[in-house]
Amino acid sequence: MHSSRREEFAPGAPLRQVFDHDDLVVTKRDPHGPALSSVSAPRIPGADAGAGEIRPGMRVLEVGSGGYNAG
Repeated sequence: MHSSRREEFAPGAPLRQVFDHDDLVVTKRDPHGPALSSVSAPRIPGADAGAGEIRPGMRVLEVGSGGYNAG
């Protein structure tokens, strides 16, 4: 089983930012500065799960990088 500690998916970011309800954490930038990868704001995965009306016993395919939400 993979770790599910959110801070492990945002190395070097301050914990205040990692756990801020509305803040995402950029984890990779291209050489010119634009973001290439990020960890979603904590409210986003919860909102997505709620919108999907996921219930016990249902199967869910998490499509992404295998980050915190998949953990």
